[in-house]
Amino acid sequence: MNCRDQVKLTLEEYEEIRRESTHFAVRPGHENGEVESAVWSTDRFIVVEKEVAEVLLEATDPRS
Repeated sequence: MNCRDQVKLTLEEYEEIRRESTHFAVRPGHENGEVESAVWSTDRFIVVEKEVAEVLLEATDPRS
């Protein structure tokens, strides 16, 4: 997928999502079921959990 659309988040939304190192925000319709699953959503974005590289994501998260 070669999409350059941005997801606009407040700082509070971003911090809430990234509290989990495997969670990311994507635009609706941009989920990739092969590597992530939807956790929750709003009308503006979907929070997905990356299932690949979970150990690496957790180990390199500066919030850890």
